[in-house]
Amino acid sequence: MLNFVAKHFRTLIGIGLWLNLVFCAIAGANVGNTFDKGEGGTIGFIFGIIAGLLLNIICGGLVATFLSIDKGVKNINKWLQVIWQNSNNIKPDAKTTFISDDDIYYFDS
Repeated sequence: MLNFVAKHFRTLIGIGLWLNLVFCAIAGANVGNTFDKGEGGTIGFIFGIIAGLLLNIICGGLVATFLSIDKGVKNINKWLQVIWQNSNNIKPDAKTTFISDDDIYYFDS
């Protein structure tokens, strides 16, 4: 279960950040319409997008940093496993083979 969650967490966070941006734009347009029926909706929409982007940068920035660190660790882990499998000390006739991400386990089960 942990491998499933770790694999799909990046997608879930991405969807959440897009929904936050859309919600802030709609909320900004609604607030702008309550103040001014003419151009208030458009100005509120623009301010909503700016507020949504700032919220995504502040809240999503830390998560994005951790996700990029996690991706780097996975790449290092994958390369170390390839080197270990193809080491001449272990296999004298070593040939490179592909290791898929599903074959690498990052958590103990």
